[in-house]
Amino acid sequence: MSHALDPSVDLDGQPFVKFRLQCGSKMIQDILNPKPEEMDLAAIEANLKTARRWSNHPLALVVDQHRLAVYKLACMDTSGFIPAEERAQVLEWCLHHDDPEGVTGDIVSPLKGLISTQTDILHRVENGLEKAICAARGMLMPSDNVRAIVHHYDKIAETLEWCGCLGNPLADWNYPLPDWLSPVDGDCLIQWARQQ
Repeated sequence: MSHALDPSVDLDGQPFVKFRLQCGSKMIQDILNPKPEEMDLAAIEANLKTARRWSNHPLALVVDQHRLAVYKLACMDTSGFIPAEERAQVLEWCLHHDDPEGVTGDIVSPLKGLISTQTDILHRVENGLEKAICAARGMLMPSDNVRAIVHHYDKIAETLEWCGCLGNPLADWNYPLPDWLSPVDGDCLIQWARQQ
């Protein structure tokens, strides 16, 4: 049998090692193949309420506040960007797109980008966790279009956090703010998210 077709070995013929990870009161037996019954949803929610973004910057939002800001942005957008038939799925995914971070913690975008240039392991871990958490919640996995729409609001929230929470000026890598979002509304959204 070819090693490439044998799921018990890697491409060099070495046995795969299963990495376990604690998820609240439950143990994920293989982080590359997590199961819905291994997801402690209460612990994931609790972790999202304490995991601070931006490398644990003291002024940053916690992940739960961030995902609420993403949800609120999607609700505020009256531009027609969200197809009517996908609105419910988009709003649901806004609230759950960062659920894997309740297990892994927040990994900053530059580090995610670097890791992804070297290996797909982080994508595999996050995708596996998304599938297991969605199944544990009784949710369908989002379509690629729903993911792309939520990513749009996620990047808007990132820009608002960079400026409004961390007090930085706009940077060349920041996602542009849409015309429908005034600076005052953006500031109010960040203040609202901080109070959640």
